[in-house]
Amino acid sequence: MKKAMLSAAIIITVAAAVILIIAQFGKKSNELVGTWRYDEHTQYVFEKDGTGKLLADDVTYSYAYTVKGKKLILDFTEDIVRDCDYTFSVNGTALTLIGGTGTDGGSYKLNKE
Repeated sequence: MKKAMLSAAIIITVAAAVILIIAQFGKKSNELVGTWRYDEHTQYVFEKDGTGKLLADDVTYSYAYTVKGKKLILDFTEDIVRDCDYTFSVNGTALTLIGGTGTDGGSYKLNKE
């Protein structure tokens, strides 16, 4: 009886470890996390927790961001900045944003710092 219980405990422990390992491989890392520079005056910072900031000249605008597929949604804290969304793609250290709702519809290339 003790051998059966020990075997069951080992099997359950191994199964739990396998499930945790598989779950970790299934998670997609947030490729936006970090600082992205558009030009000498403009940077976007994306934090792991879904917050960020737009640095424009000497002014900082905070936002919360959401990623849905390839859509990036920015919800700015300050009402003076319009909330907006972009279609985005990351290729190594290059981020391309294509403007959607709340933007002028332009295409922007940013480089990771």
